[in-house]
Amino acid sequence: MKRTVLPHRFFETDTGSLKRNIIGKSAKVIAEQAFIKRDKEFRLIVVPLKSSEIDGPYGHEKLAPILSLITVKDEDEGITMAKRVLYNQGRGHTAVIYTKNVDLMRRFGREIDASRILANVPSSFGCVGIGSGLTLLLLWAAGLSAELQLRIM
Repeated sequence: MKRTVLPHRFFETDTGSLKRNIIGKSAKVIAEQAFIKRDKEFRLIVVPLKSSEIDGPYGHEKLAPILSLITVKDEDEGITMAKRVLYNQGRGHTAVIYTKNVDLMRRFGREIDASRILANVPSSFGCVGIGSGLTLLLLWAAGLSAELQLRIM
């Protein structure tokens, strides 16, 4: 499978953030502008990353249906990558982990510097209380969220 990469013209050169004309656009519109073609309908662009790419533009909050995906070898590396994202982008208001391992959930909560730690709920909804039972919180802040998920193999 060919790796999905968005053109450099989509990103601000000084910050690495997506340009304003891309933010909030649908995956279909972004893909068309990037000349990405797929035979089937899609709503999300997934960009597999190497850990060395986390400090680049794909390690930033994107405010678009673009998901950076890093595969890590174990829990330690996963938590290290989560910390790097927060360091790279700034301490955020929400961090999320997807696991059935309760001990790992607790460890993530202790080690990740975020105001809200969510487990097994979408962060874009969970941080505002939808599906998580949390009090409504509407903040615009950077951090580990739906834009970057860590997959432990």
